Amino acid sequence: MMKRFSYYLLILTILGGCASLQAKREVFENTFYSSYPEIQIKVSSEFEYIGETKEAETRAYQDSTSTGTIRQNFYIFVQSDEQRVKKGVSIQIQKAPTHFVSDIYGRVKNYHGRGTCELGGVSWQYCSRLVYTSMAGSVTRFATKQGYVVPECLLVKQTSKVFGSRNNYLITISYLEVPPISGYVCNSWAPNSTLTHSQREYIEQFKRNSETSFKILKSSY
Repeated sequence: MMKRFSYYLLILTILGGCASLQAKREVFENTFYSSYPEIQIKVSSEFEYIGETKEAETRAYQDSTSTGTIRQNFYIFVQSDEQRVKKGVSIQIQKAPTHFVSDIYGRVKNYHGRGTCELGGVSWQYCSRLVYTSMAGSVTRFATKQGYVVPECLLVKQTSKVFGSRNNYLITISYLEVPPISGYVCNSWAPNSTLTHSQREYIEQFKRNSETSFKILKSSY
């Protein structure tokens, strides 16, 4: 009897592993669907889905000095004006050979806001900050190849959650917005700079915009 029970456990483990390997992910009518991890994310209709890109990156683990290959998939939505990106949403799924740390943004020192929020009935972590774009970035590189002009810097709010039976998956939903450049340079939008009253008001509006840019319709957490 014990041998039979152990056999059933082995089969369930194998099937669980196959489910993650054969995960189906797609975007239909601005909704991202993933069978594993099971989640549905509805992106606002003001954004246009422009495609998916993926990469494998070797880098140091978050909690050790050893390295491993992180596999990443990006699903990218933009709002543009004559092919110039104004706003964007990217959904990033990362799979690591080891686990992700629980404090996702604990090492970020310079930010406009950081904390936790509830989405789809569960807790997520978020961090908003200024980022400089680079062709080394997967989203920037992909959007440029599609003919879009990406600005030098962006305000970004990233909302993330670790999941999976081994905590080796990380999903990040990023909302991106171009700050006003008239009268300002990128550095002036950095969290450690002296912000004017109008800049602080704009950043608060940016945060509100991020909250309406997408919605979690379903998740398996």
